[in-house]
Amino acid sequence: MTEDGLIISAGRTAGIQPETVLDLYDKGETIQGREGYNYIIPGKHIGEVKVTGVADDSSQAVFMGDASVQPGFVVRMP
Repeated sequence: MTEDGLIISAGRTAGIQPETVLDLYDKGETIQGREGYNYIIPGKHIGEVKVTGVADDSSQAVFMGDASVQPGFVVRMP
């Protein structure tokens, strides 16, 4: 998180573009698969974020709501 919004650890290479609206979920839980990979199971839907800037591997976004956003929340394409 920054003073002006959120940093998302996905960007152009993941198909995110400026003005994209993403769903925001709280942390939920992390489970480990058979092959040792960790998977994040999103928690409760918190609201939406709007992407304001995109780099290859990260994006900046602003939260469109009034809930408290915490590091580790999960975004998903609607």
